[in-house]
Amino acid sequence: MTNEAMLDDFSELITESYRLKKAFERLVRKTDFSEQARYVSQISWYDKRLLEITANVGLKIVIPAGEKYDEGMAVTPLNLDEFDKSDVLFIEQVLEPIIMFNNKILRMGTAILRRGI
Repeated sequence: MTNEAMLDDFSELITESYRLKKAFERLVRKTDFSEQARYVSQISWYDKRLLEITANVGLKIVIPAGEKYDEGMAVTPLNLDEFDKSDVLFIEQVLEPIIMFNNKILRMGTAILRRGI
């Protein structure tokens, strides 16, 4: 397997991991408040470890939620057609993170936008 194929597989694993994490967070919000702290701690630990492990191989996970959207961003907006060109837009929700390798974009992210105030 080539390095490029390994990076593609690793970025796919990161993307699927991000989706699973988001689903887990939605599930945690539905649990009793008394149980939530434990699960939130597990998610935080997982995030920390994922960032450490990916950094060890030169990968960086970028989640631009809440940032002002710019057409030059490495994000594919799914709902851009809902807005006028004059609208100031922000990233409301990240569906897939941006994945970088050695400060170069390996995989573009996917997001939902919202109008700014």
